[in-house]
Amino acid sequence: MYRIEHTIKTTSKQIEIIPFGDIHYSSPNCKLQAFLDIVKYIKDTPDTYAIGMGDYIDCYDKDTQLLTSEGFKYYWELKNNETVLTYNSNENIYEYQIIDKLIIKKYSGDMFHFLGSKVDLLVTPNHRILYKHYNSRKSNWSRKIVKKAKDFSPNTKKKSIWKFLNSIGRFNTKQTSYNNDFIKLCGWLITEGWVEKRGNSIRYSISQSLKANPLYVKEIDIILKELKYKYSKSVKKDGVVIWRISSKNNLLKELFGLDIHSIPRIILNSKFEDLQILYDTLIKGDGHINKRNTVTFPTVHNKLKDGFQELCFKLGLSYSVRTKKTEGKDIHIFYIGTSGQGGVGIKELNKEKHDGVVWCVSVKNTFIVVRRNNKTIISGNCVMPKDKRFEITNSDDYIDNHVTTMCSMLEPIKDKIICLLTGNHEYKIHTEGYGDPTKRLCRELGIKYAGFSAFIRIGVLPRSHKGRLVIYAHHGWSAGRKTGSNINNIENLAQYWDADVYLVGHSHRLFATRQVRIGWNGQRKLIFGNTGSFLETCTWNTTGYGERAGFPPCKLGVLKIKYFPHKPDIHVSE
Repeated sequence: MYRIEHTIKTTSKQIEIIPFGDIHYSSPNCKLQAFLDIVKYIKDTPDTYAIGMGDYIDCYDKDTQLLTSEGFKYYWELKNNETVLTYNSNENIYEYQIIDKLIIKKYSGDMFHFLGSKVDLLVTPNHRILYKHYNSRKSNWSRKIVKKAKDFSPNTKKKSIWKFLNSIGRFNTKQTSYNNDFIKLCGWLITEGWVEKRGNSIRYSISQSLKANPLYVKEIDIILKELKYKYSKSVKKDGVVIWRISSKNNLLKELFGLDIHSIPRIILNSKFEDLQILYDTLIKGDGHINKRNTVTFPTVHNKLKDGFQELCFKLGLSYSVRTKKTEGKDIHIFYIGTSGQGGVGIKELNKEKHDGVVWCVSVKNTFIVVRRNNKTIISGNCVMPKDKRFEITNSDDYIDNHVTTMCSMLEPIKDKIICLLTGNHEYKIHTEGYGDPTKRLCRELGIKYAGFSAFIRIGVLPRSHKGRLVIYAHHGWSAGRKTGSNINNIENLAQYWDADVYLVGHSHRLFATRQVRIGWNGQRKLIFGNTGSFLETCTWNTTGYGERAGFPPCKLGVLKIKYFPHKPDIHVSE
């Protein structure tokens, strides 16, 4: 957190302060002209000043992830010598390999977007696709074929003749984590358990209905006895059995801590037989099997959703994930077939314009496992690893260009910018090792850096007014879909931070609320504002993250805060 002091010399009775942010320059959904109009307004209007709220430039693809030995990761999260899951097409197995190279490059041109109920793949024209083709004359599917994306025609009427490959192999490793009983216990804890923290001790409990599932009660009894764990057992009047495991069990603490709604990595990276035992137990706990032998498995926990998706993939199961939106938490529901079907069909193929970053990795097996919008697929390298074109492109140039462009846009108002906060997009670029773009902007323009949050105190000379304006500004952390949740988050800040104006960005919402406080010295007005954005949720002829995520359209623009230092008084408008 930072403290920013700023003094304004003026005889005017009114000062205007405009917080701007969430520009996302370089995104196809960025309304740059609208931002430039605000810059011109600040420049041309006397006694008007600005506060930067972060997210000035866009980071990279928010959708595509790579499956690593530590779970699904975005490419900016990849470390040197990262181990990723690959597909060995010769032996039809999944196995871990170390990344040889990571390619990051600027690309402007067509992208091919393959879509289906279980497929969402957005790739460059030269990207290699592993698929099967249906031969209508012979009424059968071809062997596995590798073809570039540009060789698929969007004009093909029956795209169902293409089948992309996902559930075709099985995970190959000799690693064993724990014995079968302990893996089963983990499955029961994840689905039917809870954790209690008492002082420094942690106790894990499991419940099961003796009336509805007597066989499961017997199974849990046997598991705990075989493991020789210390536990207590009680039966409630309604027939629910509760097992409370001793808080001295350090292995459970090591694996789960206080979060039992996730699958431990060491088990997810274990041999196929261990994964099958865990899957069977999870289905007993929270799953349901209908008359058609289709299995459903619901969860509201994102970590469990990610882990269970990885589990199904490594077992070679055919599955899909649907997310049901609710007022509370989203419910992720898995629909699982009895076995892998060897591939998934394509329903749409669209060409889309792209101007930004593309990326890929090189592995020995030449095929990796990627996920986009909860749809997992086997994807090829852009080009073969030995191809001379396969080189790392330095992202420094790309980021430098964006920082330089943003500097040129802010240059006309650099003397009117009180400070610049940084945002989560700049933070992601920073953690990649390219430095903090916001600090570079501040350094080159001579503006004060304010981190993620800051108290900003504004004084006016000559001192003929009654006080100073104090602003608490935070880039933001919440992006709730309901306006009410965003209002609550901002107004709650007044419980902990003392200011006249509270400003928050990140959610792209544009609104302001007001409160009045009565104290010893009389009435005091408080302003709470969500500072808006210049990024459209959806734009004609492009596909953006907000549209795919189902975010509601947002009003673009900024808040305008008018401060009357001689009264003193504060007004706000959108």
